[in-house]
Amino acid sequence: MYLNPVRVKWLGLDKRGRRREGLGLSKAASTAEAAERLAVLRAHRWSTYGCYAGYGQAPEWLRMDVILARTGASGAGDQKAAYRKALEDYVRGGYEESWSERLRNRLAVGADVFIQRVKQSVGVMGREWPQKRILRRRVGFDEVVKAVEKVKGELWQAFVDRQGDWGRDMVFHLCRQATGMTLRELGEAAGGLDYAAVSVAIRRMGQRLREDSALQDVKNRVAKMLNV
Repeated sequence: MYLNPVRVKWLGLDKRGRRREGLGLSKAASTAEAAERLAVLRAHRWSTYGCYAGYGQAPEWLRMDVILARTGASGAGDQKAAYRKALEDYVRGGYEESWSERLRNRLAVGADVFIQRVKQSVGVMGREWPQKRILRRRVGFDEVVKAVEKVKGELWQAFVDRQGDWGRDMVFHLCRQATGMTLRELGEAAGGLDYAAVSVAIRRMGQRLREDSALQDVKNRVAKMLNV
């Protein structure tokens, strides 16, 4: 049930895609494909997957104990971790998330004790741990927009709805990497776009960045301005 949102052709997990992948006839998911699959799975508006996986607080009416008990783990935290791993390992299709992605997602799980311990550790760690900037530095949507505006030399309102313009897609792409915003939140920030449209835009930008070195240089310039 929770996999239905990602079992679609454009994510390569429709019935035919799953069959080909199972037979070894298709390539493993690329970094961008795996990231988009996970983004859709975690952010689907009408799914309670986030509650079972530990990404959000479950409503009072949702009883999860029976299903989580089937993971074989003991304790609610371990059960959610096992459930999350089982579904997301499948969705990733063999792709391993980067250290920074795993850290952001673990923070998103919302374990207060874990977050407090990490924050305390960040306070005493020295410069030998450069990844600590991930916890200290979380830019906002407006910051990303302003950086892209500066590189493009025009305002967001001028290019946000322009057909084929890379500016809006670049904003979405960088926001997913640097802000921790969900697809739904990005759509709302951009004026009410559907989360699926945002997901398509991010995937499209990922493909363009792989094929266009000049655009990759632009992304690097914006990322440097944002210090991410």
